[in-house]
This record gives sequence, structure tokens and C-alpha cells, in this order.
Amino acid sequence: ANAVWTFEGLAADTYAVYVAFPTATNHASGTYTVSDGGVVETTVTVDQRDLVLDHYAEDRFWQRLDYVAADSGTLTVELTAATSGWLIADAVMIDVTPVNNTPTVTAPIGQITVDEDAADTQIDLSTVFDDVEPGALTYTVEGNTNGSLVAATIDADTLTLDYQPNLNGTATIVIRATDAGGLFAEDTVALTVNPVNDAPVANYDSGTVYEDSGIFFLAVDPNDPELQGEDPIANNLLNNDSDVDGDLILFDSTGTPEHGVVIVGAGNDGFEYDPNGQFEDLAPGETATDTVTYTISDGNGGFDTATLTITILGEDDPTELTGHTVNGGTINCQFNDVDGNAAGQLSVGIYDSADNTRKETLPIVGSGSWS
Repeated sequence: ANAVWTFEGLAADTYAVYVAFPTATNHASGTYTVSDGGVVETTVTVDQRDLVLDHYAEDRFWQRLDYVAADSGTLTVELTAATSGWLIADAVMIDVTPVNNTPTVTAPIGQITVDEDAADTQIDLSTVFDDVEPGALTYTVEGNTNGSLVAATIDADTLTLDYQPNLNGTATIVIRATDAGGLFAEDTVALTVNPVNDAPVANYDSGTVYEDSGIFFLAVDPNDPELQGEDPIANNLLNNDSDVDGDLILFDSTGTPEHGVVIVGAGNDGFEYDPNGQFEDLAPGETATDTVTYTISDGNGGFDTATLTITILGEDDPTELTGHTVNGGTINCQFNDVDGNAAGQLSVGIYDSADNTRKETLPIVGSGSWS
């Protein structure tokens, strides 16, 4: 070693360590090691002609080497590797009045990349920033270029990045750590949220049909550019379905109804529902329901299924005449009212098969026979 300076009996605190230099005309450099009770705390190499003289005391200009905590009560400054044979330091001084240091960024957060709809990211800021003085740092969010994409909040030492649903893009977030003296350091987070396909949403639908009729349910995305400017399409299952990504919704498939039958259209643009004779016992004013599921797709691997509820309306079915025979002036037959709603006087019409004109109307007598 070229020189050693020892300071003993120090109170446990942080001290600024300075060196004072004579005027130098030649290139000269040296390395100073500062130890706390024998434990090396910092090593600084200085060039005598490139000094930043930042302290004036005792008629000398002093260069600050570093701030060092004297936990043991003894600080030792040792000069080694001096060059050119010059006297590198006239004196060494420590500032027994603690000096506030600016916090530092010791582990930058840097780039964060997640997928859309990812879980929150939480970061312990005490591992990102440091301060040589004791005391807690105060953390704040100083900037967020895309608050609609991510909400950046801080609770104590924890930074939470809350990604908003169904959104993607980029954001730049600035985090500041401030010490008790008002000095601060900042770290910048570069965030990228990658897009992820969201499935379409199919909503429940309903329709109405008479028992002896059929109904076609169209399945065409009303946002299809080819339909823009057109009036809304009735019985379109996709009128109330949606896709948050803006993908065109497609009809994919249908299930099997409980009672009727479905026939998918040739262009796969919907399907026809037919009660298939399963509700003939409904009288006028009576109703029944049938259900069938249908599935939609966004063309990018997303699917959803909804239920279509169909209300079947009863109709008045004609009374059936079966098993009739003619025995002289008597006609024997059976009547069957499908709806079961026959009321009042029933009659039978007799028609000429040649010109289909009614020739006679015969009332049915109470006993089930007529004349």
C-alpha cells in the first residue's frame, strides 16, 4: 500500500469519504479501498487530472470517493496501485455529518410481455431500488401511456399491473422511488400485451310456429359487410350474438330438438324447424314448447352454444270421418276430433263425386246416428 488512513471511534452512521490532491501536471491515478472494520465496502479508482472537486474545506478542494456505512465504528482508507511515483493524495477526510444520497436502480424491471387476459403481475420494488441511507423509500407511478390497457398501482413496496380484459397493445410505465430527503430515482417498464383470440358469445333465442307449419331460422352475422345498409333480418339467430374481437360470426352446427326435426340449409346459413306432427293434439289457443341448441364459430377456433326455444301454437284440425259404410238409408261411420274440442251440433256433408258439389247436410243425432 502507498498510504493508509484510519478513523476510529465513529458513531454507527453513513459517512462521505473525501481525498484532497496536490496540483498534478503528469498523468497519475490510484485506487482507494474503503473498509468498515476490515470489511471492504467500496473500491474507487481516480485519475488525478480528471477530478471533480466537489467539496471545499480547510483551504483545499476535496474529491468525494463514496458514501460508506461505519457499522463497526472504524473506517480505513487504503491507497494502492499509484502510478508515476506521484503523491496521489495530500489528505483523507470523512464528513461526520451524514449526506443524503440519491436512491439508485439496482435491478431494472425492463421488458414485460404477457398474453391478453393474463393474471396480474406483481413486483417487489424493494428489489428494484436501493438507497445507502437507512429509511424507507416511497414508491409512486409517475407515468402510464396506456391506462386503458393496464392499471398500475402500488401498495407499500408492491407494484401491481392489472391487465384489462380483452385488450392488447403496449404501454410504458415510469416508477419512482423517493427518499426522505426528496431525492429520487426512476425505472421505466416496457409492457407488451399479446393478442389472444376470444370466443364469440351466443345468446338464447326464441321463435313461434303453428303446429302444422315450419319456420326457417337464419344464422347470418348482421355485421357482415355484404349486409350493411340492409334492414334487420327477422328470425336471424345471430342478431343478438357477438364477438369482442370483431370477428365475423359463422353458423357451425345444430343439435337435435326434443320433439320436432331440423333441416340445415344448403348454404349452411341456418336451419328449418318442423314440428313434425308431434303437436296435433293442441287446440286453438293452446301452446307447447320445443328446444334445440345451435353452435356458432368465429373462424379462429372459438365456439359457443346457445338454446333456441320454439313455441308451438295449436290450430283447429278438421274432424276425421273413418270406417263409413252405407246400409240402405243408413250411413255407419266413426268420427275422430283430433283436437278434442268439438262443441255444438256436428254434421256430415254429402258431396257429388262428379262435380264435388254438396248434395245434402245431415246432422248427427245424439245417439251417434243420423238420417
